[in-house]
Amino acid sequence: MKTTSRLLCFVLVLLTAFSCTSLLSISAETYIVDKNFKLTRNANNEITVCGYEGSDTSIAVPSSLIGYDVKYIGDHAFYNETTLTDISLPNTLTGMGMGAFYGCSSLESISIPTQCINLGPHLFYGCSSLKNVTLSSVTVDIPRYCFSFCGSLEEITLPSTTKTIGEYAFANCSNLKSVHFDRYVESISPNAFQNSTHVVIYGYKNTYVETYAREQNIAFCALDQDIVTHQVIFYNYDGSVYYMTSVEEGKTAIMPIKPPTKPSTDTHYYVFKSWKGNIVNIQQTEHIYPVFTEYELVEKEDYFVIFLNGDGTILSSQTVGAGEDATPPAAPTKAESASTRYTFTGWDKSYTDIRSDMIISPVFSSQTKTFTVEFLNTDGTTLETFTVSYGESCPIPETTPEKAADDKYTYTFTGWDQDLSVITSDLNVSPVFEAKSTAAPVLPDTTNGTLKVDMVGGSGFTISIDDGASRPQGSVYVNRKIPVGVAVTVTATSSSNSEFIGWIDPATGKVLSTDYTYSFYTSGNDYLRAMYKTDSDGVNMVVFYHDKGNQYWDIQYYAPTDEISFPDGPMHAGFDFMGWDHTAEEIQAKLAAGEDVTVLPVWERQLVYVSITVN
Repeated sequence: MKTTSRLLCFVLVLLTAFSCTSLLSISAETYIVDKNFKLTRNANNEITVCGYEGSDTSIAVPSSLIGYDVKYIGDHAFYNETTLTDISLPNTLTGMGMGAFYGCSSLESISIPTQCINLGPHLFYGCSSLKNVTLSSVTVDIPRYCFSFCGSLEEITLPSTTKTIGEYAFANCSNLKSVHFDRYVESISPNAFQNSTHVVIYGYKNTYVETYAREQNIAFCALDQDIVTHQVIFYNYDGSVYYMTSVEEGKTAIMPIKPPTKPSTDTHYYVFKSWKGNIVNIQQTEHIYPVFTEYELVEKEDYFVIFLNGDGTILSSQTVGAGEDATPPAAPTKAESASTRYTFTGWDKSYTDIRSDMIISPVFSSQTKTFTVEFLNTDGTTLETFTVSYGESCPIPETTPEKAADDKYTYTFTGWDQDLSVITSDLNVSPVFEAKSTAAPVLPDTTNGTLKVDMVGGSGFTISIDDGASRPQGSVYVNRKIPVGVAVTVTATSSSNSEFIGWIDPATGKVLSTDYTYSFYTSGNDYLRAMYKTDSDGVNMVVFYHDKGNQYWDIQYYAPTDEISFPDGPMHAGFDFMGWDHTAEEIQAKLAAGEDVTVLPVWERQLVYVSITVN
């Protein structure tokens, strides 16, 4: 173990020395100086800032120098400017070179402009006072060593455009506690967070980021807000947190891939055996502790050799004479994850000429799973097939499927019946069509009925009768002698102050359409309502539902001090309406807290008594 540690330290020293040597190899160049900034100008009249000759500790890079736009911060431009505490960058900036702020140990904060896409490696290496970083909203790559040894950095949020995190990007950030990821990260180097022992990765469940955190034994916290989750915390031998994950309530936690280790003493060594604690049907925060098997170190001519399986458990244990070869067991296995499968490639140590007790671990190569997405025609034949990697989106076929019209309907393709944004399994995808009647109903011209249209929360609507001109209305339209079977089109008014919910059947609460425009043929007794959700200061929405929450019954708007008016109760076959699940006082309390309120009906099943006469 000591030999391994010394070798690792030696490799890191060589890497650091190589990095510093490359950073210091700055070729001589002729610069222009303007406003204390050294600069160069290329053939496109773009300015690159190459250094600063002033004495200010807080500086602002101008958007233009010598009359041209500043586009780049050059390689090593502010290298080892140890007195620089603050720097503001212009919005014209599109890139920053390698080690541009390397060793700026007093730099405390920086905000990268929106157009600045290209970040060089070692960009903020050794900025030990850097606390606040705002990345550009178009940042794609966090390059290698970008924030290495930024010891004061505690939190950073990566924009949704970020795809890759390079080698040692956040290594040795001793106080880094939280890194926020979006859903679309595709690649993170295994050593990106090396020696940043307190970091917690915040991301979304079932994404590459969650898989990465689990494989690297980095604490993970889910950002999904629509799922009830609990923390499952796995501890190390010394009581420190080894791995943490968020688990959906009632689900089973996934154990860390890499088992913990416990250092040996002068007399004993330890082998991980299992985890102790509950990981199934998670209902609360769970604490899981490792169990180790203790082995005594003794002077002997025979040695104990242990081969581990892919999950860290013992696959084979054997006694081997000094200088003899151990016998490897059958190939070990490693359980595949949702996104990755593993192939055994060999052992991490030689098992020949044994001269000491040894624990030998398997080495695996990883392959991202791929899935087949088959798009079907209307008749069930294959239209096109794609092979998609786990977590990626599936392309859409260029050919649009068609469905032939019949004697009643024509069909228009509207999309596919599966979510294709994140592929996690094989899929058969079928087309979805909208059917439209080929003929309007023919009803007697002499039949008349009633048409009523009103609205809640909006500012008006227009109505067209029998393909006539659209005429604006107030909040209510009533026609008691409208012919049955005529075409009616109603269009709700768009409003910046309120969100349109849809056209509702007030009798049932059913949503007829969520489009502003709704067309239908009169039946003789038609009543529909345009409903809006209004955002007004001091006013919130109270929604009464029908049929156990599946349909709207009534929508009202109240200030906290308004008197609550309950609508008449709905009807439900086989049940008696017993009232509403909120009292007026409960509704007013939620309104006072600034909340919209959902009110559900309370039902009691009807009892039917049957008299039976037996002859």
